[in-house]
Amino acid sequence: MFDINKGLKLKEITITNYKLFENFKINFVDNQDNPLPLIVIAGINGTGKTTLLEAIYSFRKRCFTKLDDIFMSALDDGEKRSCIKEINLSVGNESGKMSTQTIFDYSEYKIIYFPANENLQNIKEFLPQYLFQKIFNERADVEETYAEVRKHINLIFEGLKIKIEFDSRDGDGNLFFRNKKGKVFSIDDISTGEKTLLSKILYLYIQKIKNKVILIDEPELSLHPAWQNRVLKLYENFAKENNCQIIIATHSPHILGSAKSEYVRLLTEDGVVDNFSNTYGAKFSQILTDIMGVRDLRTPEINEKFVVIEDMIIDNKFDTQEFKEKWQELENILGKNYFDLKLLKLEIASRRKDVQNNQK
Repeated sequence: MFDINKGLKLKEITITNYKLFENFKINFVDNQDNPLPLIVIAGINGTGKTTLLEAIYSFRKRCFTKLDDIFMSALDDGEKRSCIKEINLSVGNESGKMSTQTIFDYSEYKIIYFPANENLQNIKEFLPQYLFQKIFNERADVEETYAEVRKHINLIFEGLKIKIEFDSRDGDGNLFFRNKKGKVFSIDDISTGEKTLLSKILYLYIQKIKNKVILIDEPELSLHPAWQNRVLKLYENFAKENNCQIIIATHSPHILGSAKSEYVRLLTEDGVVDNFSNTYGAKFSQILTDIMGVRDLRTPEINEKFVVIEDMIIDNKFDTQEFKEKWQELENILGKNYFDLKLLKLEIASRRKDVQNNQK
């Protein structure tokens, strides 16, 4: 499951008779059986993406009930002291081995869960608390503390091309940002997507999260597609820099298209597919059809109109009055320059030429 000296990492999970999972197994390793830093779980609704994250989180205590003295004794004195210091517990017996209860709480502390639509802690809460702790309790230099926060925010926003940075905190704990032109504004004036990024990724950096498993459900919520293309790299960088393993469940083709193929796990009714070779950099249409199981990329009504038009083209009925009326209807909805209509025009031209040649 993991090497305690290197931080918590999940390698494989087996679930039996838990909600929709009867006999379910999924691995989180690469071809050399090493735990991956990042895993992206996809699948249509009802295949269990959220349930899997909830299972990992809810079983974080139970899975340790069967650990024996061999595991408990694997911790050296330094690890024991570190663990006890972190969770404020004492060693449970005279022999120096960690108690079962200590192991339970240690495992709980090592797994963090971001449910969909819920941030770990709102930035308006944790950032003022962090600044107050550093500046007033630890007597840290104000400018150095602000510079540290700016560095983390810039790191997050650089790749997304968001041109704002942290400015200051007032005496009431209100947070202020500034844009590249120097205009200062309240945190309440930044977008929901920007707050989402800060509330999640910045929290991980500010709280110095290390050596943990981080579960994130639908990180794409409130994010512009252009940000969805890039946000996965931020999580991957954080996982590698801080010896964490991040497991993401997503519906976003943009996130899937930015994931390395070895990171992708597709949940289906028949189990888990993990042998992809062409997800990274794939077109979103390919991600939607080949991986996410989307049959029609257009709305159903428009797709039906295209099917009728395409069938008529195959039957060489493109010069009939009925075809012209149906074509005009699509042009009125989509516009004459719609790309797929242009492709069909080329097909019509080719078929018309074939018809004319066959009549000679």
